[in-house]
Amino acid sequence: MSKFKLDPKTILDLVCFVGASVSVYYLINQVVNSLDGSKSQNKKKANATVQKLQQRHPGLELALDEYEQIIVNSVIMPEDIKVGFKAESSANFINIRMSTIMDKWFGESNKLVAAIFSLAHKLQPCIIFIDEIDSFLRERQSSDHEVTAMLKAEFMTLWDGLTSEGRILVLGATNRPNDIDDAILRRMPKRFPVKLPERAQRRRILEIMLKDAKVDPTFDIDEVATRTAGLSGSDIREACRNAAMTATRDYIRSNFENGRRKRGKTEVPIRPIKTEDFFKQTASETPLPTNSVGNIPVASDVE
Repeated sequence: MSKFKLDPKTILDLVCFVGASVSVYYLINQVVNSLDGSKSQNKKKANATVQKLQQRHPGLELALDEYEQIIVNSVIMPEDIKVGFKAESSANFINIRMSTIMDKWFGESNKLVAAIFSLAHKLQPCIIFIDEIDSFLRERQSSDHEVTAMLKAEFMTLWDGLTSEGRILVLGATNRPNDIDDAILRRMPKRFPVKLPERAQRRRILEIMLKDAKVDPTFDIDEVATRTAGLSGSDIREACRNAAMTATRDYIRSNFENGRRKRGKTEVPIRPIKTEDFFKQTASETPLPTNSVGNIPVASDVE
C-alpha cells in the first residue's frame, strides 16, 4: 500500500486556506461583538433615561418596546434645558434626528416614526422637535424614493391621530420654509419668523463670543455691532473667529519663517484683537460687509 503524500504546493494552499478561514472568523466575530456592544450601550443609556423620567414623574411606569428604547435616547427633560422651553412649558423634549429614524432595513424607519408618537403619548406633555424640517418633510415629488414617501406618509398619518386632549406639540425649525410640503404646512398653522439680530442683540452676541478673548483696550465693540447689520448670529460668530485668526497669523509671521521658529529673535506674543481685524480681507476670507449680506443689500437697523 502506497503512502499518501502531499506535495509542497498543496501544503501551502491548505495553510493559506486555513489561515484565511481563521482570519474571516475573527473578523466576523469582532464585527458581531461590536454591534452587540453598541446595542448594549444604547440599552443602558435608554434605561438611565427611563430612570430619570421615573424620578421626575413618581408613579410613572414606562414599558418601552425595542423601537421606543431607541427613541428615548433623544429625550431631553426640562431640567436639562437651560432656557426657553423649560421656563415656558416644563414639557419633555424629543429631539428628532434623521440618523435616529433612518434604518438600513426596509420598514424599520416607519416603526421608529411610530415609536416617536407612542413615546410622546407616554411622556406628555411633550414636544417633538425636528430641526431642519425641510430635509425630512420637504415637498413630495414623483421622483421620491419609495421609503422616503412611506416615511412622510407615516409621519403625517400619526400626526393626524393626535387628539385635542393630548398634550403633544410638533415643532420644526428651518431656513427654507418654501421647501416644506404643503400638507405639512397645513398641520403647522402657527409660524414664528426669527429675524436677524438688531444692533443691541449683535452687541450682546459679540460680548459673549469675545468674553474669553484678549481684546485691545481701543477695541470698539459698538462700531463692530453697527457695521454688522444684516448678519446672523452664526455670521457674527464666524467673524469673531476670523478676527482671532488674524491676530494668530500676525504672531506666526513675526515668530516663524518657512515653518521654523526664527533664531536670535525675541518671541513676539499674540497681540490682542483689534477693531480692524473684523474688516481685514485675506485670500480665503471676505471682510464683514457694511449693511449687506453677500450681494443682497440690507436696510440699516431702525432703532
